[in-house]
Parts: sequence; C-alpha cells; structure tokens
Amino acid sequence: MLFCFTFSLYWKLEDEMKKNPYEFHGKPYVTACVGINGGTNDDYIRTGFHESVRAIVERIKETKYEDVLVYPLIFCARHSVELGLKIILRRLLTIHAIKDKNDVRNELYDSVLKKAHTHNIQTLNEQILEYITVDERLEIEYQPIIEYLEDYNIDPEGDAFRYTTNASFTPHMESKNITHISLDVFTDNYYSLYEMLDNFSYFISDIIKEYKQGIFTKKLSRRKISEISLLIGDIKDWKTSKDMIKKKYNIGSKELTDAVNIIKSHREFSMNIGKEIKFHNISCAALEAYKEYQIDASKLMHNQKVKDPLGLEYEEIVQDEDELKKLEDNFLSIISYDDLIFFIACIEIIKTNLYSEQLDSKYEELFEAYHNCSESALYKLGGGRLHGYLIAGLKRCGQMTYCNKLI
Repeated sequence: MLFCFTFSLYWKLEDEMKKNPYEFHGKPYVTACVGINGGTNDDYIRTGFHESVRAIVERIKETKYEDVLVYPLIFCARHSVELGLKIILRRLLTIHAIKDKNDVRNELYDSVLKKAHTHNIQTLNEQILEYITVDERLEIEYQPIIEYLEDYNIDPEGDAFRYTTNASFTPHMESKNITHISLDVFTDNYYSLYEMLDNFSYFISDIIKEYKQGIFTKKLSRRKISEISLLIGDIKDWKTSKDMIKKKYNIGSKELTDAVNIIKSHREFSMNIGKEIKFHNISCAALEAYKEYQIDASKLMHNQKVKDPLGLEYEEIVQDEDELKKLEDNFLSIISYDDLIFFIACIEIIKTNLYSEQLDSKYEELFEAYHNCSESALYKLGGGRLHGYLIAGLKRCGQMTYCNKLI
C-alpha cells in the first residue's frame, strides 16, 4: 500500500515538474507558433504590441489600476510605433534600391539600418525624412504623422516606462516634471497614430509595386509620366506642350526626352499620344465569335432564389448549363488558345488590379497554366459575365482597336 502511494506520488510530482515553455506540449489552443513556424515578421510583432495596448486599456477600465498599468500600456504603444517607423524606413530604402537599380540589400540599405538600430523615435523620424524625398507623394502622406510622434519625445531611449530611473539613476518622470498622464488623451492619440502608420505602410507598399514596373526616370515617377502622356498631346503640338511640361514638373530637356521615349514605347501611355502598340494579333473572326458568345451567354442569365446552409434565402445569377455548353463548344471551335488566353489575361489585369506592364507576364503564366487546353481555361471568362472586366483590361493595356470592336 505504501509502495503504491509512493509510486503514484512520484508520477504526480514528475507530471508537475517545470517544463520548457519554448517547445510544443500537445495543447495547440495554448501554443503560439513563432519564428519559421509562424511566419513571424515585424508587422506581426507590431500588431501584437498594439493588441496588448487594447487589452491593457480594457483591463484599466475593469480594475482602475491605471497607476500600475500605465507603464506597460505606454511601453507597448511606444514599441508598436517604433516598429512601424522601422518598417517604413526599410520600405523607403527598397524604393531607393529599385531606382538605383541595385539589389535591395545594398550598401546604403545595410548602413542605414545599422543607424536605425535605435529606440529613439525622433532619430527614426529624421532618417525617414532624409529618404522619403524619393517620391513626393510619400512626403505629403507622411506629414500628418510627424505631429503625433511628439508624444514619445519624453522617452528617447525607450526605457522611461520600463524602469523608474535611467542608467545614470536619474528618475524618468521627476526629471521631466511629469506628475500626471491622461490615459484617455494618450490612447486617443496613439490609436490615431497607429492607424496613420498602418495606412502609410499600405500606401508605401503600393508605391513599391509601382516602382517595380521599372517605369520612372531620375525625377519622374510612373504616375508623373502617365500625367505627362496626357498633357503632351498630339505630336505636332509637342513644342508648345514640352515647354509647359518642363516648367510644371521642374525638369530639363533630357529628363523630358527620357519620359517621352518611355511613353512612345509604353502600351498604355502611348495611346494618349495617338499611338497603339498591339500586344496580340486577333482575327476579326475571333472577335466576332467572342462578341456573339458574350451576348448569347448573357441572354441565358437569370436570377434564382437559393438557400445557404443556414436556410437563409438569397438570389444568385444562374445560366442554363446545357445551352451554355452549346455556346461554349461553338466559341471554342473558332477562337484559338492564344486568343482565349489573351482575353483572360486582360480580365485578370482588372480583377487582380495589375499594372498594364504585367500583361506579358500574366499572359505567359496563364498560357503555361492551362497546358494548351482551351476547355480548361474557358471558365475564366465567367460565362460572359466578366465582359466588363475584359473591356476595362483592354483599355488599361492600350488595346483600343479590340476594345472598340467588342463594345
């Protein structure tokens, strides 16, 4: 009996022995995936600190422990802001690398990030302001953020809300004559700043995608070159319009010549100066076949009431499958695989919001994906329901001859 008691006590004690928390113990609902197992990056970590702020704010409302919780609250908010600025700085350097036609991890990138290895919000802001001139759109969008960063100037080293004193044993709050912190004001400002940093981060990611298309000069972004293509007008009026454009964009003759050369060879922008660059030669028979297919397929559409798994009723557009199959068979007997893939690529340009420069790569991707099997690719036309996307895609890619024939 004593042996049994001792044996069971041993196993109980062993079960309660301290475990290593940095490994999996078979309870997925209380296990966090991190590192290469969690796809961890600074965006994720920034979100984590932000959610901690929200949790602490709710805890303060429940317990009134504001004098205790103010420290982790502001520390988490501050670190979220710090990470947001470091993410922005890295993305700015990516644009510089693209414009300089260097690898992203170049000498500039590495040297700046060494300087950015700091907790000082003001220093990070100054570095951003140094490199944000790469595109004036970024300068304009970033400007409102600067004012909100001032709330964190009281904590240059990132330790004011971690310790009572700094490394020299100087009390943080007393030395700055701070006796009260209005948490409602602080959190309102923080939430506004977090949202602005979030929006700016998305915005700069979009700008990076734009620069990756390779359409820019030393001073002119793709957006400005697009504007110039609209301003420059007909070739016979170029002498007058060129002088106006140089003044408007503060550029010299060489910069404008570079922009004009881009416009002349650019599928989308060249249409604005009356020059069409066809991507693909489609026969009149193929265009007529598609137009007839689209019109007839549209006539087969009707609304039908259906129920979802919860029994809720809603309407969806349906088509007579047998009749649609006849239309599809007839259409496929006329149109080539190349032409079909071209139509689908133009649709995808709009559906996935791609640049006109990406038409070539999207066409090649789709061409390979369907292995010369038109029957497999046809569903991408949506039974004629995606006609609007096709027209918009043709317009974006400067294929106005085909577009006008299909309208």
